[in-house]
Amino acid sequence: MFETRKEYLDILRRLQSVIFPKLKKNWGNNVWGIMQIGLGFLFHHIYANKIDDSLQKDSKMMKVRRDDIKRILKLSVFLPLRIIRWSGFLRGKTLIISHSTHFITKDGKRYNIFSGSYKNRLEECDEAYFDFEIDTQERNGIKILFDDLNSYCSSLLKIKNKILSKEIRGVLYNVKLVDTFFDNDEWFNSNKIAFYLRDVIIENHILFLMYKTFLAILRPKQVWVYCYYSLTMLALVRAANALNIRTIEYQHSVISDNHFAYTKWERIDEYSATLPRYFWVWTKDDKIIIEKNFMGHMYKPVVQIVGNMYLEQEANSSPIDNKNDNRDVLIALQGQWIPDFVEKVIVESVGVMWYFRLHPRYPYDKERLLSFASRYPDKINIDEANNMLLYDLFRKISTVIVMFSTIAIEAHKFGLKVIIVGEEGYFSYEQSIKNAKYYYASDVEQLSKLL
Repeated sequence: MFETRKEYLDILRRLQSVIFPKLKKNWGNNVWGIMQIGLGFLFHHIYANKIDDSLQKDSKMMKVRRDDIKRILKLSVFLPLRIIRWSGFLRGKTLIISHSTHFITKDGKRYNIFSGSYKNRLEECDEAYFDFEIDTQERNGIKILFDDLNSYCSSLLKIKNKILSKEIRGVLYNVKLVDTFFDNDEWFNSNKIAFYLRDVIIENHILFLMYKTFLAILRPKQVWVYCYYSLTMLALVRAANALNIRTIEYQHSVISDNHFAYTKWERIDEYSATLPRYFWVWTKDDKIIIEKNFMGHMYKPVVQIVGNMYLEQEANSSPIDNKNDNRDVLIALQGQWIPDFVEKVIVESVGVMWYFRLHPRYPYDKERLLSFASRYPDKINIDEANNMLLYDLFRKISTVIVMFSTIAIEAHKFGLKVIIVGEEGYFSYEQSIKNAKYYYASDVEQLSKLL
């Protein structure tokens, strides 16, 4: 449906221009920021040719069940004791939020590639912190408090809005505006975009209430996150802002005007409560993008260049000595299959091993990859490409081919040749291509010469 990310960003801009003046606040909050992020995720799934079933059904999220009442009664007994136990636990400390999908095994231990390096810096400065793996399945310590608060707030809000349904009516009014905007589009109607967006707004508020209570109990001096635009982190950032706790977003991937969370935010002052107060970025170019796209009349986040901490740490400690005769190539997939001309070059290549690495969160092209690999088993390596640590894999190749993956930045830092392919890749790395930092190929002849 979408050929480029720019296409769905244009739709989001048109949508905002039409419905923004009519939007009602939900629970006292302008929800456009949440709506843009929610729709951005949905549109990106469409762009990647993958729609999860959860985006297509009415989840009946706000239906009150008997278990909700039982849960509230039970937690009303245990929660006060847990609140007393953890009250002020993080006073004067930095709360670091880590996600399980970003842990690797390093020196025999689990290590988060984003928060790990930050923790090292804090330890060097003797700064106190607490690292909270927010999506761990282990129930211990403050994770018990976290889970119980989540259950309590969710059940309580259901009951409250069953009795006082004014806020839910406001949510339905807002999503109806979106539904009407797409009224003549059969695809969006058939996939129940209004139900999806309704659940995004309600879930965000449930999480906001939980996080606000959670942070008020623990009282950290600041909250450090990466990927602020996940729907859960949006709620956490809003809760911390409401409590005047400093919020820091650390860059975790490529920042560009074509990303729904980093593109230009119009009328940002009116929903800036959802956004971080500090942005820690990798480069001067990243800082320019944030300052251009996030500055309002009142909302003016502080943007600081701190570098890619993990990349710099590893590149300095483990440099690669590439051999001149190594012609092997790593292709970093983004949930979309490679352009036809790249496939043709692979088929015609001789003496080159092609390593295909799937995106950890968007492995939507896996079946296509397996089919392609079955036809050329002597040329394509999938197992090592996806099981080795990325920087160890770098030692087996000389060249990286990407569309808009962050791996381009990492490979260049290790001295590897980086080739960008596809229109999306060009727009994401346009400045680096113009500065001859990366190469760009759009057909068989160009790519063959570069290899």
